[in-house]
Amino acid sequence: MKYSFLFTKAASNDVESAFNWYEEQQVELGSKFLSDLNFTLEKLLNDKIEFQKYMGEIRKIRLQSFPFTIYFQKKSSDLLIVVGAVLH
Repeated sequence: MKYSFLFTKAASNDVESAFNWYEEQQVELGSKFLSDLNFTLEKLLNDKIEFQKYMGEIRKIRLQSFPFTIYFQKKSSDLLIVVGAVLH
């Protein structure tokens, strides 16, 4: 079984803002940001990795190439990963 992702409105806005900012800096840099984000999200699907706790059940993981952190909750019983924020 595979997890599904659910982005909160705030997290979606975070991603959109970052993408737009990077695209203004350099053409295709926003696309590279999204690729890094997707690569990092794929790591969240691995149940064998223990991610750093942030607060309560909220965990976090840094992107590989960009100075952003994904804050999320992994709900194993629902096979759902809720992304609450993607912050610089």
